[in-house]
Amino acid sequence: VRDEAFDVIIANPPYVCSTGTARPRGPAHAWDGGAGGRVVLDRLCAAAPSLLAPGGTLLMVQSALCGIESTVDLLRTAGLRVTVGARRRQPFGPV
Repeated sequence: VRDEAFDVIIANPPYVCSTGTARPRGPAHAWDGGAGGRVVLDRLCAAAPSLLAPGGTLLMVQSALCGIESTVDLLRTAGLRVTVGARRRQPFGPV
């Protein structure tokens, strides 16, 4: 996708905080967001502005446990207009 811009980006990055020092293997690796749950979130926040076409939209889900305000601040600092569209409690925690 290098040098391309998108009207819509939909992301459900891994955001669950790691519980140990070793990276999980198998299916658990898919939701491992690192020690603070932000390893992929922070990279996505940094990259999104250059990946979005003018007027483009990023739709993303994340756990409230790894700092929704941090994500909002990073995206706003990068020049994006940010709205939290919904908050919900799931069996595994708040998202």
